[in-house]
Amino acid sequence: KAFLTNRIGDLGFLIGILMMYFTYGSFMFDEIFGGIASNILPFDSGTALTISGILIFCGAIGKSAQFPLHVWLPDAMEGPTPVSALIHAATMVAAGVYLVARVFPMLTADALTFIAYVGAFTAFLAATIALTQNDFKKVLAYSTVSQLGYMVMSIGVCSWSTGFFHLMTHAWFKGALFLASGSVIHAMHISMHHANDHHTDPQDIRNMGGLRKTMPLTYLTFLMVTLAISGVPLTSGFLSKDGILAGTLAFAQLTGGINWLIPLMGFSAAGMTAFYMLRLTIIAFHGEHKTSIATHTKENKFVIVFPLVVLSLLSFWIVYSPNPFDANAGWYAKAMPAPQTAVPAKYQHNFLLPYDNSKNPYLQTDIKSQSTTKHNTEISDKHETTSAHHGTHHGANKFEEQMHAAHIPAMILSLIIAGFGIFISFLIYQFKIFSADNIAKQMGKLYNGSLNKWYFDEIYQATAINGVVGLAKVSALFDNKIIDGIVNLTAWFTRGFGYFIGHFDNIVIDGFVNLVANTTAVFGAMFRKVQTGRVQSYIVMVLLGIIILVYYFI
Repeated sequence: KAFLTNRIGDLGFLIGILMMYFTYGSFMFDEIFGGIASNILPFDSGTALTISGILIFCGAIGKSAQFPLHVWLPDAMEGPTPVSALIHAATMVAAGVYLVARVFPMLTADALTFIAYVGAFTAFLAATIALTQNDFKKVLAYSTVSQLGYMVMSIGVCSWSTGFFHLMTHAWFKGALFLASGSVIHAMHISMHHANDHHTDPQDIRNMGGLRKTMPLTYLTFLMVTLAISGVPLTSGFLSKDGILAGTLAFAQLTGGINWLIPLMGFSAAGMTAFYMLRLTIIAFHGEHKTSIATHTKENKFVIVFPLVVLSLLSFWIVYSPNPFDANAGWYAKAMPAPQTAVPAKYQHNFLLPYDNSKNPYLQTDIKSQSTTKHNTEISDKHETTSAHHGTHHGANKFEEQMHAAHIPAMILSLIIAGFGIFISFLIYQFKIFSADNIAKQMGKLYNGSLNKWYFDEIYQATAINGVVGLAKVSALFDNKIIDGIVNLTAWFTRGFGYFIGHFDNIVIDGFVNLVANTTAVFGAMFRKVQTGRVQSYIVMVLLGIIILVYYFI
């Protein structure tokens, strides 16, 4: 499934790369960015530049499991948990987000808006699915999809630094979450082995409960990183999530209209993240043991627990910033400033314009594309116009100022929403004031939809997969009946025509030849009787002929 879905994303990715190469004659980022900054655009069109950016983003949709190609990542969690922690939480799936961050200078306003919506919807959708999952790793898998959506959304709303920052903070605490899940599953397996139990699902959180008593260190580290991913203050997750949500608010305030959906989905996902992560923690670790297997679990050895301690310590704010409420005060914000856009002003958000386009680093690049020489004069004129128009101190300041203004409201709102999610989770699963089963019954189709992952697998099976298989069957039928039928008909006709020609040749042509031969033979046989070769016979025949002629005429 991972292979197939990534091939779909890679198709768009490849087309986008080819558009860049055939326009700029190079695969090098600086040369491509330089060409864009110099107003050399694919097909001389800003729309084509937008399309190429979206096509390149398709690679990230597949690799970083964005909607609608998100379905592969949760299934890939069937692999060993350390592999999940490394590849599916920190490295491989991060490659798509890194790609978007790397090509950010070439993304137009429309491309960025598209990316922001895809990321926001992915974050929201995956969070709604994680709410009801019962497999320990499936909850974390959909959490990963949701957090990847957060990162993509952040870059899409032009909050580049915070999105990239969340890429790093998420790697630490999600790695710890997966390794902690592996610690729990390993302990459950050992307990099952001693009990000779081969039927209990060791990954189903409904078979756990009370693990904080038997696995205290795993519980403590899991709780710490759960608070980090939930965006609780004094954690790295709070720093990066707060910046992302502030960015979405600033973007919505600057662009307005329907774009308010982006922060709405972002804040909603934040609340759901806090809810389902505390739900997971409470069901698996709190309360009483739900099975005898859980009762007999034990804390794992040093080699399993030590990485959890290290990763959980890396999830505190102090690693990144001395100010627990402002990531901009830390080393990361200074080390990773947002790159300058290379997109001409008319295709970009006005708040993303460079401070001084004449000092745009991409304009200093030598472009190897043949079109550079061809449009030299035109480019020079456009440089002067662009520099004169945007040589003021406006531009990126506008977004940064708006984001700074949105920082406190976003922080307060995110704390309220995350706190509400945690509070509801405790009411339902810890204090059991509300019955989870009754809520599930009342939610009806919504609960079933979330539990069944909104039937995406079934929809894809019924449409794309069955459609492709059906097309293959129709193609095979067409090939067997029509194509092969034409070939076979031609062969049959050729054989029939050959049969007719053979008989015509044998009967008519050979018959005529044989008739001539036979006639000649008959006449030859007849004349052979009078052609005796004796002179006496010839004299007698001549005399008889003379007598007959005399008789006839006289």
